[in-house]
Amino acid sequence: MGHFSRLLLIFFTLSFFSYGGIYSNYINKKIGEFAKVGTVNVGDFQVVAIPVPYQITILTIYEMYQEKGLKREEIIKKLKNEYKELKKSGIPYIVVFIYKGNDNNVSLKLPNSFRDYAYIENGYGKKGRLKYEKIPLKRTLNIKNRKVIVNLIFGTTDSRGNSILRTSALYLNIKDILPGNIRIKYSYPFSLYFKDAPTPIREILEAVEN
Repeated sequence: MGHFSRLLLIFFTLSFFSYGGIYSNYINKKIGEFAKVGTVNVGDFQVVAIPVPYQITILTIYEMYQEKGLKREEIIKKLKNEYKELKKSGIPYIVVFIYKGNDNNVSLKLPNSFRDYAYIENGYGKKGRLKYEKIPLKRTLNIKNRKVIVNLIFGTTDSRGNSILRTSALYLNIKDILPGNIRIKYSYPFSLYFKDAPTPIREILEAVEN
């Protein structure tokens, strides 16, 4: 299964079949924190941009395997391979565009590609370009279709092939879609957001990373 297909499965699972255990509860808490940081209001429109660090993916897959009855050692072995792939694949974001107004005359059609409209940037101005996107066919925001979800993965090197991840902040930039340019700052590395992980979760992440 491709990386982004895996992510879509994970978010579908989280949204509709959350197990309610320690892992999914913690994941949902982190998603909520990222959503709070990544929410921008522009008039009657709202953008919610949620990065999907590998920690979220690892913990979600762990719980899915656990529900299937696999032992911890088996799961960790599988997740070590997942971890290697995740580290190479780029930085995924789930971006939700929302129309909150009540004007029947308002209609905003999102572009069929975000390659000219979205990029990430580190604290030194080095940019990572879009490398994968999944844009829905139904992408017009109006009173009848209030939400459009866009899935993006950005590369982690600049135009010269240098890593942009040696930084204390990452910015998601979305331009020329809504009035004014959107620029959302996240602390980096994303592991900073997981410092409060309970011991069982921290032990899983450490076992997979080492």
